[in-house]
Amino acid sequence: MALKTGVVDGQENPYVNIVSEKFYEVQKYCTEVNYIYMPGPFCVGLDWWEGLSDEHQKIVAEAARVATMYTNYITESTNEEYKQECIAQGMEIYEPTEEERQAFVDMVQPVYDHFIEQDASIQELIELMQNS
Repeated sequence: MALKTGVVDGQENPYVNIVSEKFYEVQKYCTEVNYIYMPGPFCVGLDWWEGLSDEHQKIVAEAARVATMYTNYITESTNEEYKQECIAQGMEIYEPTEEERQAFVDMVQPVYDHFIEQDASIQELIELMQNS
């Protein structure tokens, strides 16, 4: 409703949400920036986890790993389908050039530098994310 009435003039969501919420009814343009990968962490209570035997911890951890792989597969394999639905509903999708994307990467570097200065181990995490 906020998009429809002009209270906001933009939103950020993956294609699946744009389709399921029918944002395409009030959103004509989309810029595909692929700036985030939404993790779905597997969380359990520490007391519960520590109450499991080593064998059961291994079973649960492996099941979580397999579920994560499956969830990622479903997400990645349906993304193009939802994107095409947005296009079919009249949205225009802009994909920035590599040069445009690099400009954003360059502008955020000071943020990375700031957090690396706070904790050097952050460098490894940033590189892991950038190379994924």
